[in-house]
Amino acid sequence: MAQPDMHVAMPGNVNGYSEPNHFIIWLDKHIGKPGDSGSKGRIIVPSLVANFPETFVVGHWMYIFCANMNMVYVKGAEPPTNTWALQYLDHVLMFDHQDDLLARMLLDIGHYFFAEGKRLANEEHLYSACQHYEWSKKMYRRYEITEEKKKSTEIGEIDEHIRDVEQRLNPPNDDDDDRVGESAS
Repeated sequence: MAQPDMHVAMPGNVNGYSEPNHFIIWLDKHIGKPGDSGSKGRIIVPSLVANFPETFVVGHWMYIFCANMNMVYVKGAEPPTNTWALQYLDHVLMFDHQDDLLARMLLDIGHYFFAEGKRLANEEHLYSACQHYEWSKKMYRRYEITEEKKKSTEIGEIDEHIRDVEQRLNPPNDDDDDRVGESAS
C-alpha cells in the first residue's frame, strides 16, 4: 500500500513570534484505507480546532486541497467521504483544483499584507508599511493574471496608502520659514 500523500504547511516565524495564522492541508484521494479519502482531515481539523481555539477562530482558515471532495450522497457515485468537513465550514476552505486554491491564497495573502501595512503605518513603521503595501499589490496583480479578473479598487486603495506613507517619509520642504524677518522683494 502506498504511503498517504498529506502535507501540512504552517508559517514559521511571523512578526517575531511563532503563531500559525493559516494552515494548508493537502489530502490525496488515496489517503488511509482505499476508498477512505479525507481520513486524515477528519482527524487533523477537529484536533486543531479543539487544541488551538485561540488560533482557529472564524476567518483564520485552514486551506484543504482534496482530490475527492465527495461530501454528499449522489446516486451512482462513490459514497460520501468528507462529510466531516460540513461541521467545520467556518474553519476550512476546501478545494479540488489547484488553480482555485492558488487564487484564494493570493487574495488572502494580499489582504493580509494590506492589513499589516495599515497596522505598521499606524505604528509609524513607515518603511515596513510601504513594503507590505507593495507585497499586497504584487499578490493582487498575480491574482489578476491567474484569474483574469481585475482588482483595480484594491490596487487603487493600496496606491493611495503608498502615496500617504511616502509623503510622511518625505515631507515637502517649506522654505518660507527660513526667510522670517526678511523683506519680500
